[in-house]
Amino acid sequence: MEAKSNKTLLIVVCVIVVVLIIAVAGYFLLMKNGDGDDNDNEAEAKYWFYLDYGDYEGDNAQNGWISAVDGSTPLNGLFNALNAEGIAYDISSAGWIVSICGIEPDWTATMESWYSWGWASDSTWEELSDTLGNVTESWFYIGVTAFDEDDDGYNTIPALDPNSETEWQNGGPFSE
Repeated sequence: MEAKSNKTLLIVVCVIVVVLIIAVAGYFLLMKNGDGDDNDNEAEAKYWFYLDYGDYEGDNAQNGWISAVDGSTPLNGLFNALNAEGIAYDISSAGWIVSICGIEPDWTATMESWYSWGWASDSTWEELSDTLGNVTESWFYIGVTAFDEDDDGYNTIPALDPNSETEWQNGGPFSE
């Protein structure tokens, strides 16, 4: 009789352990995948993009953060984020930005263009060495900027330096 009681007790303990394991696993899955709240996408964003319209900021083009949870590359993430926000754009499949929100700087008239920076491991914005289609960063600063020539007159230097700006520090991945 005692052996049967021990066996029953062992089965009950095993069932309790299995239920606890399932409950803990479910809790962690819920925390990782969210609970369906609309704000979950912001906390779990895979890609963040700060859009700086420069002198073109206005009613239709407001500086600020957009994000995308999905996207196999930063460029796809940007497409998804712009689509989700309903922002029109003309960006090549290689990642060359022509216009965002109807803002299309004229290089020949104003020597202005869209330019991109990525968030670096030293917590600064660094100029991207390639288009969004060929980089691995997750946070980006994309802005309209004029360019200055270097001393040799060959290379162009963006006049905009996101590291000297502060507006981007409010919101996006920096609000957490």
